[in-house]
Amino acid sequence: MNRRVSLRNTMLDWAKAIHEAIGIESPRLFIALFALIGLLLFGFVGWVIDRGYRIKLREPHSDSPIPPAKASEKVASTESISTLSPTPLLPLPNETTGRIFVPADVDGKFLLGLYKKTTSVQADALAAFYIGKWIRLSAPVADVFTQGDEIFVLLTLAADTRFALAILSFEAAQWSPSVSMLTSGSTIMVAGEIQRVSTMSIRLKCCELL
Repeated sequence: MNRRVSLRNTMLDWAKAIHEAIGIESPRLFIALFALIGLLLFGFVGWVIDRGYRIKLREPHSDSPIPPAKASEKVASTESISTLSPTPLLPLPNETTGRIFVPADVDGKFLLGLYKKTTSVQADALAAFYIGKWIRLSAPVADVFTQGDEIFVLLTLAADTRFALAILSFEAAQWSPSVSMLTSGSTIMVAGEIQRVSTMSIRLKCCELL
Protein backbone atom coordinates (compact mmCIF):
# COMPACT_ATOMS: atom_id res chain seq x y z
CA MET A 1 0.00 0.00 0.00
CA ASN A 2 2.77 2.41 0.93
CA ARG A 3 4.51 1.58 -2.39
CA ARG A 4 1.38 2.58 -4.35
CA VAL A 5 1.07 5.83 -2.47
CA SER A 6 4.74 6.60 -3.07
CA LEU A 7 4.39 5.90 -6.82
CA ARG A 8 1.29 8.13 -7.02
CA ASN A 9 3.06 10.97 -5.23
CA THR A 10 6.02 10.66 -7.58
CA MET A 11 3.78 10.88 -10.64
CA LEU A 12 2.02 13.94 -9.22
CA ASP A 13 5.36 15.59 -8.58
CA TRP A 14 6.43 14.95 -12.20
CA ALA A 15 3.16 16.31 -13.53
CA LYS A 16 3.49 19.43 -11.39
CA ALA A 17 7.07 19.97 -12.54
CA ILE A 18 6.08 19.64 -16.22
CA HIS A 19 3.15 22.08 -15.73
CA GLU A 20 5.43 24.64 -14.18
CA ALA A 21 8.10 24.12 -16.88
CA ILE A 22 5.83 24.69 -19.85
CA GLY A 23 3.60 27.21 -18.07
CA ILE A 24 0.28 25.48 -18.78
CA GLU A 25 -2.25 25.16 -16.02
CA SER A 26 -5.16 23.83 -18.10
CA PRO A 27 -5.40 20.00 -18.02
CA ARG A 28 -6.90 19.91 -21.51
CA LEU A 29 -4.06 21.90 -23.04
CA PHE A 30 -1.57 19.72 -21.17
CA ILE A 31 -3.14 16.52 -22.52
CA ALA A 32 -3.41 17.96 -26.05
CA LEU A 33 0.29 18.97 -26.02
CA PHE A 34 1.40 15.49 -24.99
CA ALA A 35 -0.90 13.93 -27.60
CA LEU A 36 0.70 16.13 -30.28
CA ILE A 37 4.21 15.21 -29.12
CA GLY A 38 3.28 11.51 -29.17
CA LEU A 39 1.81 11.85 -32.65
CA LEU A 40 4.95 13.50 -33.97
CA LEU A 41 7.19 10.93 -32.28
CA PHE A 42 5.31 7.88 -33.53
CA GLY A 43 4.92 9.48 -36.98
CA PHE A 44 8.70 9.92 -37.21
CA VAL A 45 9.32 6.30 -36.17
CA GLY A 46 6.79 5.09 -38.75
CA TRP A 47 8.46 7.17 -41.48
CA VAL A 48 11.87 5.70 -40.65
CA ILE A 49 10.51 2.13 -40.77
CA ASP A 50 8.70 2.75 -44.06
CA ARG A 51 11.79 4.31 -45.68
CA GLY A 52 13.98 1.37 -44.62
CA TYR A 53 11.44 -1.07 -46.08
CA ARG A 54 11.31 0.74 -49.43
CA ILE A 55 15.11 0.86 -49.67
CA LYS A 56 15.27 -2.89 -49.02
CA LEU A 57 12.74 -3.51 -51.82
CA ARG A 58 14.99 -1.68 -54.30
CA GLU A 59 18.00 -3.92 -53.49
CA PRO A 60 18.50 -6.96 -55.83
CA HIS A 61 17.86 -10.33 -54.24
CA SER A 62 20.66 -12.90 -54.73
CA ASP A 63 18.24 -15.78 -54.34
CA SER A 64 15.74 -14.48 -56.90
CA PRO A 65 15.05 -16.89 -59.80
CA ILE A 66 16.89 -16.33 -63.09
CA PRO A 67 14.59 -14.99 -65.81
CA PRO A 68 14.12 -17.34 -68.78
CA ALA A 69 16.28 -15.17 -71.05
CA LYS A 70 19.11 -15.09 -68.50
CA ALA A 71 18.85 -18.84 -67.95
CA SER A 72 19.17 -19.53 -71.69
CA GLU A 73 22.18 -17.23 -71.90
CA LYS A 74 23.79 -19.09 -69.00
CA VAL A 75 23.24 -22.48 -70.68
CA ALA A 76 24.61 -21.14 -73.97
CA SER A 77 27.74 -19.81 -72.27
CA THR A 78 28.29 -23.17 -70.55
CA GLU A 79 27.96 -25.01 -73.87
CA SER A 80 30.38 -22.61 -75.56
CA ILE A 81 32.97 -23.24 -72.84
CA SER A 82 32.56 -27.01 -73.18
CA THR A 83 33.08 -26.80 -76.96
CA LEU A 84 36.36 -24.99 -76.38
CA SER A 85 37.64 -27.72 -74.06
CA PRO A 86 40.02 -30.14 -75.78
CA THR A 87 38.46 -33.53 -76.50
CA PRO A 88 40.93 -36.38 -75.90
CA LEU A 89 41.32 -38.74 -78.84
CA LEU A 90 42.78 -42.21 -78.96
CA PRO A 91 45.55 -42.78 -79.61
CA LEU A 92 47.04 -39.99 -77.52
CA PRO A 93 50.33 -38.20 -78.24
CA ASN A 94 53.25 -38.77 -75.93
CA GLU A 95 53.80 -35.58 -73.90
CA THR A 96 57.59 -35.61 -74.20
CA THR A 97 58.18 -36.73 -77.80
CA GLY A 98 54.93 -35.84 -79.57
CA ARG A 99 54.64 -39.41 -80.84
CA ILE A 100 51.14 -40.83 -81.16
CA PHE A 101 50.98 -44.31 -79.65
CA VAL A 102 48.19 -46.74 -80.40
CA PRO A 103 46.17 -48.03 -77.40
CA ALA A 104 47.74 -50.76 -75.30
CA ASP A 105 45.33 -53.42 -76.61
CA VAL A 106 46.52 -52.86 -80.19
CA ASP A 107 49.45 -55.25 -80.70
CA GLY A 108 50.97 -57.16 -83.59
CA LYS A 109 48.39 -59.93 -83.51
CA PHE A 110 45.59 -57.36 -83.58
CA LEU A 111 47.02 -55.66 -86.68
CA LEU A 112 47.51 -58.96 -88.52
CA GLY A 113 44.02 -59.99 -87.45
CA LEU A 114 42.59 -57.13 -89.54
CA TYR A 115 43.30 -59.28 -92.61
CA LYS A 116 41.31 -62.24 -91.35
CA LYS A 117 37.77 -62.67 -92.70
CA THR A 118 38.14 -59.54 -94.83
CA THR A 119 39.50 -58.79 -98.28
CA SER A 120 42.88 -57.12 -98.61
CA VAL A 121 41.21 -53.93 -99.81
CA GLN A 122 38.99 -53.81 -96.75
CA ALA A 123 41.85 -54.69 -94.39
CA ASP A 124 44.12 -52.05 -95.94
CA ALA A 125 41.45 -49.45 -95.27
CA LEU A 126 41.25 -50.55 -91.62
CA ALA A 127 45.02 -50.65 -91.22
CA ALA A 128 45.47 -47.19 -92.75
CA PHE A 129 44.29 -45.64 -89.50
CA TYR A 130 47.33 -47.04 -87.69
CA ILE A 131 49.97 -46.13 -90.28
CA GLY A 132 52.29 -43.44 -88.90
CA LYS A 133 51.32 -44.20 -85.29
CA TRP A 134 53.75 -45.68 -82.79
CA ILE A 135 53.40 -49.09 -81.15
CA ARG A 136 55.18 -51.06 -78.44
CA LEU A 137 55.86 -54.74 -79.17
CA SER A 138 57.26 -57.57 -77.10
CA ALA A 139 58.11 -60.77 -78.98
CA PRO A 140 60.92 -63.32 -79.55
CA VAL A 141 63.74 -62.52 -82.00
CA ALA A 142 63.74 -64.62 -85.20
CA ASP A 143 66.67 -63.01 -87.04
CA VAL A 144 68.93 -59.95 -87.26
CA PHE A 145 70.47 -58.65 -90.50
CA THR A 146 71.83 -55.44 -92.00
CA GLN A 147 70.99 -53.62 -95.21
CA GLY A 148 72.62 -50.32 -96.13
CA ASP A 149 72.65 -47.92 -93.20
CA GLU A 150 69.95 -49.84 -91.38
CA ILE A 151 69.90 -52.95 -89.22
CA PHE A 152 66.77 -55.12 -89.16
CA VAL A 153 65.27 -57.41 -86.57
CA LEU A 154 62.58 -60.01 -87.28
CA LEU A 155 60.20 -60.83 -84.45
CA THR A 156 57.91 -63.85 -84.35
CA LEU A 157 54.40 -62.69 -83.45
CA ALA A 158 52.82 -66.16 -83.30
CA ALA A 159 54.51 -69.33 -82.07
CA ASP A 160 52.36 -71.61 -84.25
CA THR A 161 53.38 -70.11 -87.60
CA ARG A 162 56.39 -68.61 -89.34
CA PHE A 163 54.22 -66.21 -91.32
CA ALA A 164 53.40 -63.71 -88.58
CA LEU A 165 56.40 -61.45 -88.39
CA ALA A 166 57.30 -57.96 -87.31
CA ILE A 167 60.07 -56.41 -89.41
CA LEU A 168 61.86 -53.78 -87.34
CA SER A 169 64.16 -51.16 -88.86
CA PHE A 170 66.82 -49.57 -86.63
CA GLU A 171 69.30 -46.82 -87.51
CA ALA A 172 72.57 -48.74 -87.69
CA ALA A 173 74.81 -45.88 -86.53
CA GLN A 174 72.94 -45.61 -83.24
CA TRP A 175 71.57 -49.08 -82.60
CA SER A 176 73.94 -51.51 -84.31
CA PRO A 177 76.05 -52.24 -81.18
CA SER A 178 72.97 -53.12 -79.10
CA VAL A 179 70.92 -54.85 -81.81
CA SER A 180 73.87 -56.97 -82.98
CA MET A 181 74.02 -58.55 -79.52
CA LEU A 182 70.47 -59.92 -79.74
CA THR A 183 70.17 -63.69 -79.89
CA SER A 184 67.59 -65.80 -81.67
CA GLY A 185 64.68 -66.71 -79.41
CA SER A 186 65.32 -63.94 -76.88
CA THR A 187 62.28 -61.78 -76.15
CA ILE A 188 62.73 -58.04 -76.52
CA MET A 189 60.56 -54.96 -76.05
CA VAL A 190 60.67 -52.33 -78.79
CA ALA A 191 58.88 -49.17 -79.85
CA GLY A 192 58.55 -48.16 -83.47
CA GLU A 193 56.49 -46.26 -86.00
CA ILE A 194 54.05 -48.40 -87.99
CA GLN A 195 55.10 -48.20 -91.64
CA ARG A 196 53.14 -51.00 -93.25
CA VAL A 197 50.68 -53.78 -92.36
CA SER A 198 50.07 -56.77 -94.61
CA THR A 199 48.59 -60.25 -94.43
CA MET A 200 51.65 -61.89 -92.88
CA SER A 201 53.74 -59.10 -91.39
CA ILE A 202 53.90 -55.62 -90.02
CA ARG A 203 56.82 -53.27 -90.61
CA LEU A 204 58.09 -50.70 -88.14
CA LYS A 205 60.64 -47.97 -88.73
CA CYS A 206 62.69 -45.70 -86.45
CA CYS A 207 62.65 -48.50 -83.88
CA GLU A 208 64.11 -48.27 -80.41
CA LEU A 209 64.97 -50.95 -77.85
CA LEU A 210 63.14 -50.48 -74.54
